[in-house]
Amino acid sequence: FPSHDIGVNFGGVGLICYLFFCGYVIRVSYVYIKVNNFEKNKFIVFFILWLGYLVQSLVSINNIGLAVWGWVLPGCMLGIIRMDKENQETRKSDFQLKEGLKSKSKIIVIAGFLVGFVLGGFQFIGAAVCPDSDGY
Repeated sequence: FPSHDIGVNFGGVGLICYLFFCGYVIRVSYVYIKVNNFEKNKFIVFFILWLGYLVQSLVSINNIGLAVWGWVLPGCMLGIIRMDKENQETRKSDFQLKEGLKSKSKIIVIAGFLVGFVLGGFQFIGAAVCPDSDGY
């Protein structure tokens, strides 16, 4: 079974990386909201939901039903920011740049999927080998 909250569950280096990730998402989100003058309502909803998740995750037991939202919500926010940025860049440029951005996005999505699959695979294999533990 997992430890109590996210911080304890990740431990030392994992917690530091998680805090850097959260700081990055908060900084990028703040800049995006400020630049758009609070006009992107969908993004603001995702941001508030994620902040609520972060507060709740400080005291709740970490489980798959809750933990998934800690990754899905910032992923949606970063996706909205990236999509908006690409749309602004493609409006200003020609057809070749549009095609380059599309292929770059595909490579990034595939690489992210592979990294997630590999890291999740270690956890899955650990849980399968030793079902009484949480995969460590």
